[in-house]
Amino acid sequence: MEIKFSVIVNCKNSQEYLNDCLESILNQSHKNFELIIIDNNSIDSTFNIINTFNDERIKYYNTERDLSLGAARNLGIKYSTGSYIGFLDSDDLWHKNKLEETRKTIELYDSSIIYSNVSYFNEKKSQKLYSNDKSFNSNIFEQQIESYNLCISSCIINKFYLLKLDFYFDEKLEVCEDYDLFLRLLMQQSASYIPEVLTRYRIHQNNLTKKKRFLFFEERNFVVERLKKVYHLSDFLYNRMINQILFDKCIAFWKEKNNSKAISLLLHKINFNFFKKGAYLFAFIFPYNTVVSIYKIFNTKNLDI
Repeated sequence: MEIKFSVIVNCKNSQEYLNDCLESILNQSHKNFELIIIDNNSIDSTFNIINTFNDERIKYYNTERDLSLGAARNLGIKYSTGSYIGFLDSDDLWHKNKLEETRKTIELYDSSIIYSNVSYFNEKKSQKLYSNDKSFNSNIFEQQIESYNLCISSCIINKFYLLKLDFYFDEKLEVCEDYDLFLRLLMQQSASYIPEVLTRYRIHQNNLTKKKRFLFFEERNFVVERLKKVYHLSDFLYNRMINQILFDKCIAFWKEKNNSKAISLLLHKINFNFFKKGAYLFAFIFPYNTVVSIYKIFNTKNLDI
């Protein structure tokens, strides 16, 4: 039997980019999918844009009240009938062979998550999320706790493993609901990686990573504490995760020009060896933008994500 996908798009006043997003799904070379659109009580022209598409694979639902992002995605899961589920944010795009290449990978490997390379882009430039010289297959749980880099618009979830979880997206989380879900999936089964760029992630000022940067650290800490308490995360991995969260927060303070807080956090809370800690202390003397400008001379990855 041919694999059926459920593609869930959550919309919240998404008129600016929605048409391109929906076209990128409906033009997929793999045709066996349903497109579940959760209109999260939009008040702009979102419905009118959706209504221009005449395709029997579209299933439209209006929440009629504001839901959290996790709650809206859970509603999409509830209505899904496919054996694999993808979540494409309404400002992002898929290449036309996204589902076809995912199908090929599914036929080769048993995975909880199948994800591809991503192009992060804005009006001026773009860059790949993953370097081609690295492998991201198999058991990536430890990799993700040290440096989380999964893009939800790139990930296709195996519903078999999703149904084994005691809950799907945590509806109380505002910015880390995907981080929480993916880690719990990866604790069950490994992932599969497609090195081809099949997803385009749009960078703009309304991205949650920009608007609620410090909330990420608070919620990531909550997720890690729950993994330890409920899912028996080892002390070794727990300590690595907490240390990484603190270091990411340290960099965020530096980026926000609060060098004193960055230095204090590095000195008193973060467990680095003497040489690594010294190197960052030296860097924190200078403004973040100055160090990044020097870094750009030697590295082409210069898109602020």
